[in-house]
Amino acid sequence: MSCMALAYARVTPATGTVELANAGMPDPLLVRPGARPVPLEVPGPRLPLGIRDDVAYTSITQRLGSDECLLLFSDGIPEARRPSGEPLGFDGLAELVGRTKMKEQGPHEVEGWLDAVVDAVQRGTSAVLDDDWTAVVVDCRQFGGA
Repeated sequence: MSCMALAYARVTPATGTVELANAGMPDPLLVRPGARPVPLEVPGPRLPLGIRDDVAYTSITQRLGSDECLLLFSDGIPEARRPSGEPLGFDGLAELVGRTKMKEQGPHEVEGWLDAVVDAVQRGTSAVLDDDWTAVVVDCRQFGGA
């Protein structure tokens, strides 16, 4: 049997909304200026695809502010080990994300911000990766009037 974890986000820039379904991935973080990032949780089953045939997945639709971003990431990032051997954890990741400031201008600033987040995680964890680190940012600031 094969299985796969998946977070599916369908973004509608004209309305500033994102529809999110989740099958075994960590909850994405909703990032707001000056606030601690919060997980965007999808209720219902969270099993990876292929585990069971009869899973009825649900989705949520969330309107995102024009100054917000959504950070989707694989579990390898919060599971990265600190020098003490403890995992970074979801709270540790949210803290690092919240401390990493995003500049307000330029369409490519979000790329630099994501690089800075990954650099902060690398500085706080082991140099040896035990799992993949994958991250995607939906930059809601580019929606233009949403």
